[in-house]
Amino acid sequence: MKDVFNVVILCAVLMGGIVSLVPVALAENISHRTLAEQFRRVVFFTEAGEGASGKPLLKWTGRISATIFGGEIYRQNVLDLLKEISRLTGLKFSLALIPKQANLKIYFMRTSEIRKRLKLPNANCAGQFHGSRKTGAIGRAEVYISTDLKHKTVHCISEEILQVMGLPNDTNIIQASIFNEKSTLKTMSLADKLLLRTIYDKRLKTNMTESQAMPIAKNILRELMIRLQKSQNQRRTR
Repeated sequence: MKDVFNVVILCAVLMGGIVSLVPVALAENISHRTLAEQFRRVVFFTEAGEGASGKPLLKWTGRISATIFGGEIYRQNVLDLLKEISRLTGLKFSLALIPKQANLKIYFMRTSEIRKRLKLPNANCAGQFHGSRKTGAIGRAEVYISTDLKHKTVHCISEEILQVMGLPNDTNIIQASIFNEKSTLKTMSLADKLLLRTIYDKRLKTNMTESQAMPIAKNILRELMIRLQKSQNQRRTR
């Protein structure tokens, strides 16, 4: 068996600051238990089939050097997202001086080109990441963003880049989430930020199994929700 893993993420789009988002979470009645189930399905399930895949927790552990091919009008969207991901995770991002040396490559192209290149006839946007089975660390990733429809393009930027951070699956548990298949969100929601913050908490290690990671993830999410609730209460009393 090769000592590498490859995870492919598809987005078959139907063509047709945490604290500031607390009211959204409260309106949808999101609890840490709901978030924990969202985390479990997004991290340990894959789009390749139903149910848990048995895959361990995978995430980046080193510096990410990114490059963008095409999509000049969306460049700032990408840079803003990478900045936000860095703020939430502690990951360090830079733009590669030599594109071929980048370990995060982001391609903007027509849907037909994506399908032809990846040999995936139903894909509109897609992402894939690769790394070491031994360490569970993601070492490189490619993201393919369709430019056919502008509003879908902006959505796919957030969804696909977020998924190659180690959150590869879709789930409809939470409505206001980039991971919801029916979502038209253009940026990360509160729930998405909490999941990203959680997976990059230092208490969660690469290659942890679902049974090892979930008790820790539940505690992290509980702590985050308590902090958010306290912040919301303080704002109400001002």
